[in-house]
Amino acid sequence: MARTLYAMEQGDSVMDFLADLDRDDPAEHAAIWRRLEQLAQDDGPRRADLFRGLGDGLFEARTRGGSRVIFFHRPRQVVICAVAYPKRSEKAPRTVLRLAADRKREYERTIPLAKNVQVVIGEGQDRPRRMPA
Repeated sequence: MARTLYAMEQGDSVMDFLADLDRDDPAEHAAIWRRLEQLAQDDGPRRADLFRGLGDGLFEARTRGGSRVIFFHRPRQVVICAVAYPKRSEKAPRTVLRLAADRKREYERTIPLAKNVQVVIGEGQDRPRRMPA
């Protein structure tokens, strides 16, 4: 039996960043979406020119225009985009890395290692809940 996990958005969301990017810089928005699609097609980060390992299971999808998405994944199952931000320096800011690591820990604490788990973000939820209950 497949299970669905509903999870709440935590703070600034990747989708908000992408929506703003689509409005302000459609070409850059298209570039970062291509990276995310490559992740889905390749089942994880395979190309060092497009993705960079940050340690502790975190990776960074990057574009030449400076958009960054920090993500982690469970092979052949799911890619979780934890944080998105515009590049302002050579290294990812510590606060951004800390936030991504916190979200990864929360995911690992919350998601069972069972097969057939689908992650769904429910708009307006107060707290994460598992479905079926």
